[in-house]
Amino acid sequence: MQTLEWLHAFKLGVIEKDIAKMMRLHKKMPEFTILEEMKMAQALIVQARDIFIEERSRLQKSMGQLKKSIEFQRNSIRNSHTKFDSRF
Repeated sequence: MQTLEWLHAFKLGVIEKDIAKMMRLHKKMPEFTILEEMKMAQALIVQARDIFIEERSRLQKSMGQLKKSIEFQRNSIRNSHTKFDSRF
């Protein structure tokens, strides 16, 4: 893959926030010889890193909410067993 093609594809991945695409392209990063292309690649990689950090934060928040939900359900089940009225 030519460097300009790679830059264009990686830029689209950043714009679309397509993590899988960015990771795939990062593994296939060409060797840059032109300083301007190197700077463009660096800027795109920094933006991709920021997207990864945002996604990690979002996932951590979601995981925390899921853990709270699971704990709530477990407590609800425990409490419903202890409050069972056997007079019926």
